[in-house]
Amino acid sequence: MELNEIIKYTSESGTNEELLDAGKVIWNDEDLRKDYARLKNVKALSAQGTISEKELKKQLNIAHQRNGMNRKMGRRIFLETLKYAAIFIAALGIGYWLFSDQKPTDFTGQNYVVDVPFGETANIQLPDGSHVWINSGSRIQYSAGFGIQSREIAIDGEAYFDVAKNKTIPFIVNTGRLQVEVTGTQFNIRNYGEEQLMEATLVEGEIRLTSNGGKVLHTLNPEEQAIYSKEANELIVKKVNISNYTTWKDGVMSFEDIPLKQLIRNIELWYNVDVILADSNLEKELFTGVILKNKPLDQILKVLVVSSEIHSCRIETKIGAKSQVILK
Repeated sequence: MELNEIIKYTSESGTNEELLDAGKVIWNDEDLRKDYARLKNVKALSAQGTISEKELKKQLNIAHQRNGMNRKMGRRIFLETLKYAAIFIAALGIGYWLFSDQKPTDFTGQNYVVDVPFGETANIQLPDGSHVWINSGSRIQYSAGFGIQSREIAIDGEAYFDVAKNKTIPFIVNTGRLQVEVTGTQFNIRNYGEEQLMEATLVEGEIRLTSNGGKVLHTLNPEEQAIYSKEANELIVKKVNISNYTTWKDGVMSFEDIPLKQLIRNIELWYNVDVILADSNLEKELFTGVILKNKPLDQILKVLVVSSEIHSCRIETKIGAKSQVILK
C-alpha cells in the first residue's frame, strides 16, 4: 500500500468506497494494522495544534520505504514526533474500524491512554468525532473499539467533553465510583484520584449519573453541577455559573468565592509547582477573580499578596524536582 493511501485512509479524506477498499487491505494485514494504529496516534497529536500538516507528512515520510509503509516504523521515529506535542499517547491495537463490514469483536487489553503532564493541557478528537479538552495532570483511557461496540472512557483528572450525538451507542464516562451517561452534550468532569470530591458540570444537553450497578442517581440539567463526596458517599446537586468550571480549557481560570486551598490546588496543576501555605488558617479564605494561564507565575502570586492576608511569597527552584512556592 502506498504511503499516501494509508495517510488518506487515516485522515478519512477519501470516498466511502476508497476507504472501504483501503480498510479491507489494512484489516487483512497484521503489520499494516499496527502501522495504522501508529498513524492514528500521530494524527491525534497533530490535533493538538502543536504539529503542522507539513511536519506531520515529513515525519510520516521518514517511515516510507520502497513505495510502502516501513514495517518497522519504530520507537525512535515515533518519539521524534512526540517532541512536538504536549501529551504522550500510548496505543495498543487499532483506533477504530469505520467502513469495513468485517468489524473486530475482541478488544481485550487494547487501549488508548492519554496522559497530560502537570502544567499542560490538551485537546483531542475521539474516534466517534467527540472532542475532549484534558486538563493538567489528567489521564483518559478508552478501548481500541471505541465508537463501534461502545463509547466508554475512564478519567482520572479533569476533562471537558463535547460529545458527538449517537442515540444507538451512549457515551459513558467512568469515574470509578459513578458513571456519567450521555448521547450527545457538553459537560465538564473533575475527578482527580487524590481529591475527595468528584464534580460533573453540565453546559448543555442532559447527563445521567448512575451507580456502577446501573441505578440512575440523578439527571442533570444545564447549569447544574453534581458534587459527589467519595468519603461520605453522598451526592449534592446545585445551580452554578458554568464559566467558573469550564473556561480552563480556554486558558482562563475563573473562580468565585472559592477557598484559598482550592485555588492553590489549581495553581499547582497549572504551573507544575508545590505550594506551601505557612498559615493553615488561611486555607478557607475565599477568593473571586480570574487567572490567565499565559501570565507568569510570579505575577499571579503578586496578585494573591495584594488581594489577601498573604504577606509574602517566594519561589524556590529545585533541580530535578518541582519548584516550591512558599506563601506566608
